[in-house]
Amino acid sequence: MQKLVTVVLTTIAYLALAWVSADIASTEVASDAWTVWLASGLTLGILCARPQREWGPPLIGVVLGAALFELLLQKGKVMNVVGYAAIEVLAGTAGAFVASRLAPIPLRLREPH
Repeated sequence: MQKLVTVVLTTIAYLALAWVSADIASTEVASDAWTVWLASGLTLGILCARPQREWGPPLIGVVLGAALFELLLQKGKVMNVVGYAAIEVLAGTAGAFVASRLAPIPLRLREPH
């Protein structure tokens, strides 16, 4: 049950941050570049705060959140949905993997430096 709650909460948080990012992008000068993508920080933060053996449920939530967001944004272009979800998971996992090489995962803020 806890894994399902993690998946659902991650999906909801990802979607919320994606919509905030979309709203910020729509107020910028018209272009295809989105300068702020808050949902990637969520992915990286969740992965860095958990042991690697617990990455599955949050990553499923990210896949669902990214797929739903892209599906709603692009209105049904399935290959874009799959590609976007894959990019989000790969980017977050790569970032957390690099972080795990610099410090043991889960990362903990014990004292300021």
